[in-house]
Amino acid sequence: LGQNARTLNWQFQRAKINKHRPLDYILSDKYLVRDYIKIKLGSDYLIPLLGVYKMTNEINFQDFSYPIVIKNTHSSGNVIVARDIKDITNEKLESLNNSLKENFFHLTSERQYKFIKPRIIVEKCLLDSNNKLPNDYKFHCFKGEVSFIYCSIDREGLNYRKIYNKIWEPLDVTWSKVNKEDQFNGPDIKSPYKLGEMISIAEYLSKRTNYCRIDLYVVNNVIYFGEYTHYHGGGLHPIKPEKYNRLWGAMYMD
Repeated sequence: LGQNARTLNWQFQRAKINKHRPLDYILSDKYLVRDYIKIKLGSDYLIPLLGVYKMTNEINFQDFSYPIVIKNTHSSGNVIVARDIKDITNEKLESLNNSLKENFFHLTSERQYKFIKPRIIVEKCLLDSNNKLPNDYKFHCFKGEVSFIYCSIDREGLNYRKIYNKIWEPLDVTWSKVNKEDQFNGPDIKSPYKLGEMISIAEYLSKRTNYCRIDLYVVNNVIYFGEYTHYHGGGLHPIKPEKYNRLWGAMYMD
């Protein structure tokens, strides 16, 4: 294995097999993690929750004040953003219901997903001053310290990615699915308002582990918690150039 065994993605694969931390199951559950954040930070950092359901047929969509977000609690990527009830189609609901039958563990071998109870949650949809989904700031932390911030930008427009260090200098690195490196070709952005506070929050939440990713939003000068992730991309997405894979792997192991 040689040098490969020292890379971050390889370290992720080892950890997925060898590490078993009961709290990881709670932190990976998009519903249960809310109680953890409420204890650690307070409820002001939580996106308002509008309901929890077993299936979409339990939901009366007439009851909500839009916009809303509908998503499952046990996997990644299956999300309905509804600015209006007309945005909720039978096709989208069927896809969301089908996702409840899947065990995300079988896709990435991440044990923390194996025993999560599949449910559907409805949350208030956060929108920025331009009435768009806010940028998603993903704080990658090693040993309780933010190393870099992976930004998902303009999700309803150019939908691209940028990576910055904690003093907001751009890093010439990509971390994406195979042949998706062009997602990093968009323009640089300014640092978010309250960046220092966001870093402090991410570092506080990450102290329990060698590595984790803390996702945060800032809307109308208010910081919101998004997600707690243990293995970005399941450790399956290439990091280029490879020197960053080795550097971050050394930080994980040190």
